[in-house]
Amino acid sequence: MRGEDEKAKTLDPRLKMSRMTEGEGQEKIMKQRIIGFHQDEHGDWVADLECGHGQHVRHAPPWSERPWVVTQRGRAQQLGEPLVCKKCDEELP
Repeated sequence: MRGEDEKAKTLDPRLKMSRMTEGEGQEKIMKQRIIGFHQDEHGDWVADLECGHGQHVRHAPPWSERPWVVTQRGRAQQLGEPLVCKKCDEELP
C-alpha cells in the first residue's frame, strides 16, 4: 500500500496530467486522475477523467481484473487515482 506522502503527491492539484515512459523506444502513456464515475446506456461503468474524457472500467476476468468497479465503496476508493486515457494518448478532442 502507498504511503500518505505518495498519495498526497498523486492528488496534488498542480499535477493535472502526467506522462510516463516504460522504456526507450516505447510509446508514452497519458494518465489522468479519476474524478468521478457514471454508467453508460448499457449499465457499464465509465470513469470520468480530469481531462474531460471518459474511460470504461470493467471487471471482466480474465481480460480485465477490476473487482473494485462493482461496488460503490470500491469506486470511491479509486477517486484521484491515475488511469490511462486512450483519447489523450491518441490526441483526440
